[in-house]
Amino acid sequence: MIFAIEEINSSPALLPNMTLGYRIFDTCNTVSKALEATLSFVAQNKIDSLNLDEFCNCSEHIPSTIAVVGATGSGISTAVANLLGLFYIPQVPVPSWMGQSHFSKEDQEAKMDEFKKRLSRFFICKNKTGEQEMLNTASLPRRNSIKYKNALDFRRNGPVSYASSSRLLSNKNQFKSFLRTIPNDEHQATAMADIIEYFRWNWVGTIAADDDYGRPGIEKFREEAEERDICIDFSELISQYSDEEEIQHVVEVIQNSTAKVIVVFSSGPDLEPLIKEIVRRNITGKIWLASEAWASSSLIAMPEYFHVVGGTIGFALKAGQIPGFREFLQKVHPRKSVHNGFAKEFWEETFNCHLQESVKGPLPADTFLRGHEEAGGRISNSSTAFRPLCTGDENISSVETPYMDYTHLRISYNVYLAVYSIAHALQDIYTCLPGRGLFTNGSCADIKKVEAW
Repeated sequence: MIFAIEEINSSPALLPNMTLGYRIFDTCNTVSKALEATLSFVAQNKIDSLNLDEFCNCSEHIPSTIAVVGATGSGISTAVANLLGLFYIPQVPVPSWMGQSHFSKEDQEAKMDEFKKRLSRFFICKNKTGEQEMLNTASLPRRNSIKYKNALDFRRNGPVSYASSSRLLSNKNQFKSFLRTIPNDEHQATAMADIIEYFRWNWVGTIAADDDYGRPGIEKFREEAEERDICIDFSELISQYSDEEEIQHVVEVIQNSTAKVIVVFSSGPDLEPLIKEIVRRNITGKIWLASEAWASSSLIAMPEYFHVVGGTIGFALKAGQIPGFREFLQKVHPRKSVHNGFAKEFWEETFNCHLQESVKGPLPADTFLRGHEEAGGRISNSSTAFRPLCTGDENISSVETPYMDYTHLRISYNVYLAVYSIAHALQDIYTCLPGRGLFTNGSCADIKKVEAW
């Protein structure tokens, strides 16, 4: 996401004279954390709508959020979309046709134009009288202008999801401002049934995560299976929060079933407790059919699980190429991002060391290896208390880590597309000509007063 935003900001052709900013929140794969983050920028937007700049010096205030990229899981995106929909804030995942080989280049370009038009409609811009007006591009400050921040006063936002594939999110009556850059699960569920029909497996079991991703996905599969005369022996729901008794029940159902094929619509975290127990009991001889959320999950693709899940047939998002991304990854360093908690956490986990912080916040960028007294005697994370101090000279290119695997960019590529879809929608507003706009009588919006709806 940061790479895409920085690339757009340095582009002379896309959104010239404008700078996109960002705030990144970690949902911790929980609805509560995701809603907490969402409420923070929704509240900021409401504060901005009061136009307090006329009464106080608000040059240091956080600008309004114009769009939201995320979240990953469908359950979390559903909760976030419900909240953002109240404020008409766009939320963007990746269109299902993007990167698919059966579409010609001309078809993809036509679909991209339509997608940008759809996204552009989320950004309604108004002047102070409430009337739509065309932006005079000559009046836009340069990117390094002091007045620039106030000139681009984006007022609302919306979600664009890059990995939430639940078919429930396709309901525009309920999720008005939700967009995505990933296919919905109807296609995947149908393909699962096609595979089972092809191999003439007519006796299967199903397992699904007990959330807005697993339940609708497996429901669609059951509909497709019924049409193909495929019989289902058992259907069970699982969760990463399931207690031991619930896990034991599902494992016993699997162990006692005569079905050799098990269709699983779940994420890696939700499936992991079940797989651990299956491995402990050494239940083998099953053929697993995996949805995209766990087919390549590092939580499941463990050597100690291979005798159970080896040979799994799974689905994966189409990979894409991001020119320059490899070089960007190789330059990531805590010294250059002292306020980036993600870089700090990544560095500590990759090199099994810890970075110290002062009592009042991050240490200076050139400070890595210092004594406890000099650093205030405080270790930033109790889980790293027994690790050696990081020197700052660690070489990210010298270690093997999935982080540096830039050859199969799936989710990363969808994030990249999500950011660009927002930028292109804003570009369409920026370059709009009177008489050719999306609004009444072909009128255009004012990019200086963008609203999400």
